[in-house]
Amino acid sequence: MRNETKIGILVIVCIVGLLWGLKFLKGQNILNPSQTFYAEYPYVDMLAASTPVTVSGIQVGVVTDVYLKPDDLKTVVVKLDVENRMKIPKSTIVQIVMTSIMGEKAIVLNFDAPCSGDNCAQSGDYLQGETLGIVESMIGEESVDELMGKLKSGAAGVWDTLSSKMSDPSSESESMRQIKSIISNMDAMTRQINSLLYNTSSSITGLMRNLDSISSSIASNNAQIVSILENAETLTTNLSKADIAGTVDSTKMIMSTANTTLEQFEKTLASTKITMDEMSELFGDMNKSEGSMGKLLKDDSLYNNIESATRNLDLLLQDFRLNPKRYTTILKKKSKEYVLPEDDPAKQ
Repeated sequence: MRNETKIGILVIVCIVGLLWGLKFLKGQNILNPSQTFYAEYPYVDMLAASTPVTVSGIQVGVVTDVYLKPDDLKTVVVKLDVENRMKIPKSTIVQIVMTSIMGEKAIVLNFDAPCSGDNCAQSGDYLQGETLGIVESMIGEESVDELMGKLKSGAAGVWDTLSSKMSDPSSESESMRQIKSIISNMDAMTRQINSLLYNTSSSITGLMRNLDSISSSIASNNAQIVSILENAETLTTNLSKADIAGTVDSTKMIMSTANTTLEQFEKTLASTKITMDEMSELFGDMNKSEGSMGKLLKDDSLYNNIESATRNLDLLLQDFRLNPKRYTTILKKKSKEYVLPEDDPAKQ
C-alpha cells in the first residue's frame, strides 16, 4: 500500500473520529440510530442545545438545536434527537422543566401510555410544547393542584369562622374591642418610633456625615491604599522567598568569627603591653648607665676608647696602604731595618 493511501485513510479516520467526538460531547451518538421531533414554545428561558430529554427520569435523547421560527420570530422551535427504540405517541407533551433552583433545565416527554401503529409519532413530526414553572417542576402539577385545594378549603374555613363571629352580636363587641386595642397599641408603638427617630436624628445625621467623610477619604486615598497593599504583598512575597534560617546561621557564624578575632586582638594587645613594659625598663636601665648600652650612652671613657681604637686602626690601614713592603718583608730571611718615613701620619 502506498504512503499516500495510508495518509488518506488516516486523515479520513481522524475526521470521522473528530466528528464522532463532537457529536458525543453534545450528547449524540452517531452509531446509535435516532429519530427527530420538534416542539414550539413562546419562550424557552435560555434553553440550550445538549439539554437532556428524559422519560420518567431516564435520558432517552438530547436537544440538538434551538432557533427562532423563520416566519414567526416570536415562536421558538426546539429540535429533539430521541433514541429510535422509543415509541412516542402523537399526543406526547414536551415539557420544559427546571431540575434545580439554579436554573438548570431538562425536557420531559409526558404521555399516558406507549403507542402502537398509526398512533406513534414519526421522525420529523411536531409535538405539543409546554413550559412548567419552578414550583410545578419541583413538586409536580398534581401536587400543586392538591396544595391549592387544601389552601382553598383552609381559607374557606377561616372565612366562615370570621363571618360567624362578625354576625354574632355578643362577639362583635368583643372583636371590636380587640381591634381597637390592637390599633391603640400600634398607635403607641408608632409614637415611640417617631420619638426615637426625632431624638436620634442628630446622631444619625452626624453618623452619616462621618460615614460620608470616611468614604471620601478612602476614595481620595485610594491610590495610596492600593500602593500600601501592593507593598505589603511584595514584602510578604520577599519574606516567603528569603532564606531567613540560612541568614540567621550566617549571622551567627560571622558573630562567632568576630568574637574569635576580638579575643586574638586582646591577646595581641596584652603581648604588646608586655613588650612595651620591657622596652620601657630597658630604656630606664640605659638612662641609669646600666649595662653595655647604658655605659655606651652615658660613659665618655668607653666612647673615647672606641674613638682611639678607630683612629689607630685607620692609621694602621693607611700605613699598610702606603708601605706594603714593610709588612711583606716579615716572611723573608733577612729584612732591612725599618726607617720611619718623614710623612708618617702618626706624627701628625
